[in-house]
Amino acid sequence: MKKRKVIEPSQLGRRRRRRRNLRLLLWILLILVVFGGIVAISHLPQFSIDNVKLEGNTFSSTNNILHTAEDDLSGDYFKLFSKSNIFIFPKRKIESDILAQYPPIKSISIKRSSLKEIQITVLERKQQFLWCRLDQCYFMDSSGFIFNVAPAFSTDLYFTYYGLIELENPVGQNYLSLDKFDGVVRFVNNVKKLGISTDYVKATDNNNFELHLLSGGKILFNTNQPLDETISNLQTVTDKNNASGTSVDLSKIEYLDLRFGNKVFYKLTGATVATSTQSN
Repeated sequence: MKKRKVIEPSQLGRRRRRRRNLRLLLWILLILVVFGGIVAISHLPQFSIDNVKLEGNTFSSTNNILHTAEDDLSGDYFKLFSKSNIFIFPKRKIESDILAQYPPIKSISIKRSSLKEIQITVLERKQQFLWCRLDQCYFMDSSGFIFNVAPAFSTDLYFTYYGLIELENPVGQNYLSLDKFDGVVRFVNNVKKLGISTDYVKATDNNNFELHLLSGGKILFNTNQPLDETISNLQTVTDKNNASGTSVDLSKIEYLDLRFGNKVFYKLTGATVATSTQSN
């Protein structure tokens, strides 16, 4: 009977290590081949974005926006994967860069329209008000965000705000916090509902405001006071049939001060002293 060859444990261990190392090498080669294939596929022209369409812009330059998008699509990720590949293009970076560089744009949507084209759709802010300084005015949207230079004739078309912002270029700034601006706008609208012709608002600081009237006077109010109560006080002191028997004629005032609760101060045009009255 032929004698079996006995394999030493050390030899068996070496064989197992060689097989394990060989499998590891094969896996590494496979991963490199797959990785290289993915890199190559990312650069294939049939998956490369060669056209960018834009719609929805009025204030912002089409050429400038497209140039921003094309800059973000150029080059590679980690010097390997093409950024212009339709499946891995930097959508969020394009969106954030466009929003940061073009204040008139409020929101943006980017979609693939084919394997070689993307569609950028922007929603621009709507001009609701003006913010002015000296002889230069800027458009504000409904939130008080300043987003673009306004033409000179715009003061005849939009209600105007002054004050607060000292920057040379106010574009991209908020006139006030959203809640506070909403309160001021609502107050002005309520004044108009009382049949009072308004001209513009000037802020003397973040809490104190002057509402100038077309008749020449002004109403002083403070956002630290509940503005619903402030408008109620205004309505009371200007009502000819109020309980006190006296009312304030706004066409004859230099100012009406509503900053002290139901204690209302006013000064008639040409008068030397102010007068006070109770709103209730």
